[in-house]
Amino acid sequence: MRRESSTPTRTLDAMQDLRPTMALGIAPGNGQRDYRIALRIQDPMPERSQPVEQVRQHVRGELDERFIGSVRALAPTPPQPWYQQRQRPLRLGVSVGHIAVTAGTLGGFVRRHGEATVYLLSNNHVLAAANRAAPGDAILQPGASCQMITSLTSCMQCHCSNKQTR
Repeated sequence: MRRESSTPTRTLDAMQDLRPTMALGIAPGNGQRDYRIALRIQDPMPERSQPVEQVRQHVRGELDERFIGSVRALAPTPPQPWYQQRQRPLRLGVSVGHIAVTAGTLGGFVRRHGEATVYLLSNNHVLAAANRAAPGDAILQPGASCQMITSLTSCMQCHCSNKQTR
């Protein structure tokens, strides 16, 4: 018994010929509330094709035309390690940072003698932006994100010299 299909089968090579070669959209024009038709061409051959010529004629000079080359999907982003992800409750070793720096490591939780408040402990360059921070500045987790977890209460100033020790 022969099975017939209403959908034609195509080889992968034949499907490659069907990839889009141009796209239409909207592009900003010369001023506020001024727009143009955006024509993006992926293959240099269609630049002189009948559909492209038809678009040029219909838009009468209101065309933002660009050759953009081949378009491919980006590779998926690999998952971040646990210490670079958002962690609640906070854990030792997670990424933290002052709003003006990239990131560093949460080294510990401490209390001042006689106080119940728990504070974060890390290096000066991580939480105090190498002596440039002020009390009240945002501390982020993960570092270099937009997720504020606390603000800087105080820090010990670092006094570094340019002398190398051996």
